[in-house]
Amino acid sequence: MKNTLLTLSIFLYSTFAFAQIDYYKDLDSNRRCQELKTELYQYLKKDAIEISYDNVYNFMSDYDLVNIDGNTYIWDIYSYNPNGAQYYTYKPGQKCGSGNGGSSENFCWNREHVFPSSWFNTGTPMYTDLVNLLPTDAYVNNRKGSLPVANVITPSYTSKNGSKVGKSDISNIAGDFFEPIDEFKGDIARILLYMSVRYEDEFRTWTGTDFIRVKGTDPLQGYRETYLNVLLQWHEQDPPSQKERDRNTKIEIKQGNRNPFVDYPQFVDYIWKTDDCTPVNVKNYEQSKVILYPNPAQNEISLGDYAAKDQKYYITDISGKTVMNGIFNQPRISVANIENGTYFLFITENDRATYSKFIIAR
Repeated sequence: MKNTLLTLSIFLYSTFAFAQIDYYKDLDSNRRCQELKTELYQYLKKDAIEISYDNVYNFMSDYDLVNIDGNTYIWDIYSYNPNGAQYYTYKPGQKCGSGNGGSSENFCWNREHVFPSSWFNTGTPMYTDLVNLLPTDAYVNNRKGSLPVANVITPSYTSKNGSKVGKSDISNIAGDFFEPIDEFKGDIARILLYMSVRYEDEFRTWTGTDFIRVKGTDPLQGYRETYLNVLLQWHEQDPPSQKERDRNTKIEIKQGNRNPFVDYPQFVDYIWKTDDCTPVNVKNYEQSKVILYPNPAQNEISLGDYAAKDQKYYITDISGKTVMNGIFNQPRISVANIENGTYFLFITENDRATYSKFIIAR
């Protein structure tokens, strides 16, 4: 049964509220975990319009603006100071020319891919997705490059407004990271979460060097768990601002879709923080001691030393739907015909069933 999302929130700003309610009017608000993620993916994809890269500049010059002391400037997240006088400002016409980013800050502004374009090999329509593009100082943008974001504990570079490059506190991911100021951490986290949903099918195929550092193997998580946890923390610490909400409505007018995590921040919890996203039918069983490998798997899973013969088994997807069943005659199972995703292998023996969780990621 379909439920509208009218009951979830009441918004003070009517233009935003009406656009938001209309956009999500057919979404099933009871869905959770992978089911909600996939439904949002279909939502975001169905009406999306690919715009030209030149029109990104036009959009930013018209809408990515901030009023400071009665003057209108480009809202540059890498120079903006929320707590006092500005270090420098840009008028819309001060955008960079071709290949010209300057040798220091305060030279020109350009179009920043928050989820770096090298991560998806500059493919389309990702390259001109307005949700993922923000105006930024070109020099700081170049210092960020294709680095992932995280909390930096030993900076090697700090911009005038406090954005940093350096080593992070994520112990199991080596290399440099980029940290924006607290004012924009939630903005960036919601954009990166949007990218993992909007391009759910393509996401697993991207092989950018810095992306591989943070890319996960679980299709639901998208990113590595330690990296995803940073994004979830930033999302909670810095809730959506009116700037983000206004921008979301303008993006829908130009591009046909929105960032759902700006509209409904609780969707983040519904997808990634809902009781470990284990289906009810799985919770009724005991977890098996059988270790499956490789996990993630591609075409086959092995049960190691499990030697049972003529035992029944079945495999369900994350929603509890059975996708495969059979009887063991050897300690491995071909999963070549099952799509990528998270699955549960149930083994029935002595009138009871146990389960093991595994992932297929090709």
